[in-house]
Amino acid sequence: MSKIIDALTGVLAGFDQKIEPLSESDVSKAVYLVRDQEDAAEFPMQWVAEAIAFDFCEDYQNQATGWGTYYGPMYVSNKGDGTAIESPSIKKVTKEMIEYWTERAKITKHPVLRARYADLVWDFNKVVTDEPPHYSIAHIVIDSIIEISQGNHHTRKTSIIKKLKRALNLAILLNDSSRVERIRDATIDYEDSTTQDSKLGLWGLAYDLLFENDKVELTEEQKQKIINDLEGHLLRASQSANKKEIDPWAVEKAALRLAKYYRKVGRDEDTKRVIIAMGDTFIQASSEAAALQASAWLQRVHATYKEFGLTDEAEEISIKLRKVGEKAKSELKPISHTMEIPKKE
Repeated sequence: MSKIIDALTGVLAGFDQKIEPLSESDVSKAVYLVRDQEDAAEFPMQWVAEAIAFDFCEDYQNQATGWGTYYGPMYVSNKGDGTAIESPSIKKVTKEMIEYWTERAKITKHPVLRARYADLVWDFNKVVTDEPPHYSIAHIVIDSIIEISQGNHHTRKTSIIKKLKRALNLAILLNDSSRVERIRDATIDYEDSTTQDSKLGLWGLAYDLLFENDKVELTEEQKQKIINDLEGHLLRASQSANKKEIDPWAVEKAALRLAKYYRKVGRDEDTKRVIIAMGDTFIQASSEAAALQASAWLQRVHATYKEFGLTDEAEEISIKLRKVGEKAKSELKPISHTMEIPKKE
């Protein structure tokens, strides 16, 4: 048993000695490798705690199979008898594990590990021990996530975005204005460092998390920067010498955010400008697409025009829709299939 703990301690110390970009799955693989190299009938609590800690799924969305917590099982399968197998399961989490994760959160140096330990304690403590976690645990989560984003310590950029959202929600929950400000600045800085026009998941973060959140105070300079950044994405996405290279989805992502802002502040001409830019790119793309696809895109444009009060433009799209609808009918092909059913059945 001590041999396993020694091997596990060595693995964890290795992560702390060299703070390199890391994902939770990287930690999980390293922990399971300890098990694979050791022949034991059972494994100590420390190993089990580490193994399940990095297998839980953060920001768990399926409430039907979750536990009402931020974290959930990595997968759920049906046993066929009305019951399910979930892995990992919150039922395996003990008070002893909570205490172990709490201690690990305080001493480990790698921010990815520290954030996961502390966040599990914050999320599961009440469920497992029937006692609320101490607010200092949430401080560890928030501060670790800020460190992750500033040092780019996670291997997956989209995971850092998810963590920044988590940190912001916790800081708001605690009514911790200083940490809200730090997350605000870290979010803007992180988007600056990772943004790529062609990768839609890596920009628009500052607008989505901060701009429309009344719990976050932005300076006028920060507000203007966020809007200017979106205008830059819109311009680059909608203007290209090669029309086939224009990505209507990138244009839409920038345009819809800008339109919401401009409508809110009463800048009607700017609202119309960005929505028309979006519509034009989808119209251009639909001209070279199959009729069924073109119809779906034009319906999208029509709905957006109506939402933002562009009545005349919406009527023009209606005319295009009627024409492409007729063409779509001719593209429909009958598909037939025959099968034999035994007379007994």
